[in-house]
Amino acid sequence: MSSWGTVTLADEPPGLLLAFAAHHVAMGASEVHIFLDRPDPATATLLQMVPGVRVTQCDRAFWEANGGRRLKLQTKRQEIVGNLAYAQAGVEWLAHIDADEFLYTDGNLSAELSYLPSEMDAVLFPVRERVWRLDSQPSTIFDGLLRVPIPGKVNTAFAFYGPAARFLARGLSGHTAGKTIMRTGRSIGVGIHKPPELAQLTVLESSLTRVLHFDGLTPFHWIFKRWRYAIGPEKRDPTRRVNARHTLISELSEVPSFRGAVNIYQQAATLSVELEGTLSALGLIQPLPIFAPAAALKRLAPDAAADLSVEGFDAWIRNRNASLISALELPENPVWTD
Repeated sequence: MSSWGTVTLADEPPGLLLAFAAHHVAMGASEVHIFLDRPDPATATLLQMVPGVRVTQCDRAFWEANGGRRLKLQTKRQEIVGNLAYAQAGVEWLAHIDADEFLYTDGNLSAELSYLPSEMDAVLFPVRERVWRLDSQPSTIFDGLLRVPIPGKVNTAFAFYGPAARFLARGLSGHTAGKTIMRTGRSIGVGIHKPPELAQLTVLESSLTRVLHFDGLTPFHWIFKRWRYAIGPEKRDPTRRVNARHTLISELSEVPSFRGAVNIYQQAATLSVELEGTLSALGLIQPLPIFAPAAALKRLAPDAAADLSVEGFDAWIRNRNASLISALELPENPVWTD
């Protein structure tokens, strides 16, 4: 059986990180490398209660030793820690994933990897994206359904979503690229989704394992992540690339109120009963599989309590980003359904 692990740069609530770590260890990961983008000794202590977790605090000394300074772009910091973990990994395969991405397999990932010939450099895990029902309020950060990318390169989402398809790529509001697990001990660079030299590698797409993307752990988090890039200090130029994500960011920057942002969230990240039925009939919506990170955490680290509620997650996000949320004038108790 092949050994495997994950590497992640994270600045997320400890409950999510504990669930993330426990889920992957229970799934068979021998190493779960978590680099804390903002040093947090208390969270580090909690995470180390889960066997197999290796925590690194990305403080000033860390960045001075790895590049000389902390880079502004999160994606560049992710690449640095990904390549560092790849070079140090004691496992045969390493996946670079985010804290809101959970691997899930219909089989056994260790067995799947062990069957691959030695010339296989990497395996691509296709993505499934969590989506909420329009008429319901989630209670935990893992509630909802899964969207399957619409096949093909043309954005046929217009046939189902109408004007809201301008916010979607192949029917998803997040990425469609999936994530890659790479065989270690080779000259492979670690990218965000795929190795930069992918064209020169031997790569297989998995038919058993997928990455479940909880892009925005709560409705508030979904909007907050995107408003940071629309009107916050991390504002990006929406004209630098023309795609669905930048269309969404551009329109968010122009809405006059938080209610307008909620309207965009409803269009891009929720499903009506009618649309859910249509997409389900075509195999483009799936129920969440048996997915129990809380149970895995209780078994692996019974003394590490994790708050996976929507309220607890949002409270942490608000406290962690208080000045920014105040500047954005985000309401305390927003209404998510009509």
